Amino acid sequence: MNSKNESRIKTEEHIRQVLEQRAQVLAQTAEAEVERDLTDFIIVTVGQEKFALEIPAIQEIQTLRGLTSVPGAVDVWSGVVNLRGRLLPVLDMARTLGINATAGDYSVTGRVVVVSVGPYHMGLLVEDVLGVQRIANSDIRPSLVDNANQARELVTGITADMISVLDLGELVNDPRVTINE
Repeated sequence: MNSKNESRIKTEEHIRQVLEQRAQVLAQTAEAEVERDLTDFIIVTVGQEKFALEIPAIQEIQTLRGLTSVPGAVDVWSGVVNLRGRLLPVLDMARTLGINATAGDYSVTGRVVVVSVGPYHMGLLVEDVLGVQRIANSDIRPSLVDNANQARELVTGITADMISVLDLGELVNDPRVTINE
């Protein structure tokens, strides 16, 4: 081989390496952008409806056991449960959202999703927990239907598969939920 061909081959090899490096950087950037657009949610059911709760606020999920009603408490509160020696208030999500849970009284068979939002630590009584789902933030659309049965201000949006996304920050600031001593 002559030196001119060797030089051309080295140049082509260098260009290929540079292009491969650029492609890797662009691929990593695209993956990072996709990851930033995704949020992990716990999907729960309340009555016939599905709701999404952001995972960072979720502490744990428990089977409902030992629910004790509190006389004089607002009707959105189901009562309290003893969670490892600590009393935890339990909010009935069906009542809070204005959903008629005619499928049966799940205050006995439901699940308690323990959440921490700011200084508030409480349980949310739901019918069932379906699992974890990763949803693209761009796929969450504003709710177009003004459903009189739900506390609309608590729902930040809805997905294409009809899962309502709950705003837990709004939930803990809802005047119906506030406990005045």
